[in-house]
Amino acid sequence: MIPGWRDRCFFCAAILGALLLGYFASSNAFLGIIATGLAYIGVFFHEIGHTVFHWLYGYVALPSFDFAAGGGMTYQFGGRSWLLQAAVFVSLGAGIFMARRSGFAPLMVPLSVFTAFLLLTAFLPVHSMIPIFMGHGTEIALGAFLLCRAYYNISLSRPAERWLNALIGAFMISNVLTLVWALMYNPVFAAEYEMQKGGHRFGDLDQIEDGFGISRHTLGWTYIIYTAACLMGLRAWIVRRLP
Repeated sequence: MIPGWRDRCFFCAAILGALLLGYFASSNAFLGIIATGLAYIGVFFHEIGHTVFHWLYGYVALPSFDFAAGGGMTYQFGGRSWLLQAAVFVSLGAGIFMARRSGFAPLMVPLSVFTAFLLLTAFLPVHSMIPIFMGHGTEIALGAFLLCRAYYNISLSRPAERWLNALIGAFMISNVLTLVWALMYNPVFAAEYEMQKGGHRFGDLDQIEDGFGISRHTLGWTYIIYTAACLMGLRAWIVRRLP
């Protein structure tokens, strides 16, 4: 349903709570435990994002946790399989056809746009960057979904579920944006980030910078714009389909 002013106040309070949780987590043991748990939820979906987009572009990959060095790791096996790539496009085409036949028309537009995006990028060099980008990108997309779900109270039976969705969604988004902002404007943090996983510039943002010649500021603002696009796109899609 469309939220009233009281709902909006509670929603803003949940977002503020997520921001304060992230800010005070390093100085409070109890908040630190909560923040660590939420961060590992993000790590889980981060690696799932890497894995899914590797498969979408024809690469076999598997996710894993790596608590000793950064939280997670996605392992790619072998080169690109054009048979797998063809199977992906056939499956997406079948999904669009089934959505139309089954009466799930609202899914047709986003699925068609996503399929067109894959088709346009699958044969360009940028296709190898997207699975790396979509680690943090998946965290942001999921966070945006949870925020919109909480804001419009979609399929949530209890008030606690609504505010928990808002808290987790806001934390996931703020966690990523805090990271990219610190990398852009905090040289000390950027140097520490470069030392993860053995000190070989193995972080996602470092790999994108080194492999594709994208500056850190450009990449950081790309994530910020991507966040705004996810929130506005989901909001527009939901509002058009609310009764």
